Amino acid sequence: MFRPRMVARRPGPVRILFVGGDFERKGGPELIKALAGMSNPVELHAVTNTDISAIPAGVSRHVYRDLKPQTPKLVELFRDADMFVLPTRAECYGLVITEAMACGLPVISSPIGAIPELVRDGVNGYLVPPSSVPNLRRAIQTLVERPALRFAMGTEGLAIAQREHDLRANFNAIVELLFEIGRPA
Repeated sequence: MFRPRMVARRPGPVRILFVGGDFERKGGPELIKALAGMSNPVELHAVTNTDISAIPAGVSRHVYRDLKPQTPKLVELFRDADMFVLPTRAECYGLVITEAMACGLPVISSPIGAIPELVRDGVNGYLVPPSSVPNLRRAIQTLVERPALRFAMGTEGLAIAQREHDLRANFNAIVELLFEIGRPA
């Protein structure tokens, strides 16, 4: 379901995907501020249950409400995006980050909770301090201006997702561990 797009990218500005039910806690206001200062055109696709207002002029945006996890529309948004940005202020794990990685997207997020176990700064994305609009803008701008870097980071993120976060592989490893623990010594 969550996998990289198999067709050529449709033309247009770089598409940034944000998925977070609580727009404020997930860093949405900082993302909006960072996008307001961009020198290149970008298109924000925000999946949230929160009303988003005060979008600065020049920021193209699409807001999607009431999308449930793993629905076809949500999966389509991941597959159509060029990068995933979640500058969250509070997070334990970030399942949406693994979904973005499985779609081959570079990820920009915050180094909190288990996120640094998913996003390796400079490898498959960037980690920026929470609420740091200048650092967030710089990370986004870098990926907007460098499509080859976006591709390389997305490819590395996909490899990490397949190697370390694959459900079937993890399930089999847990079952194997349980059998090993249960064997008489």
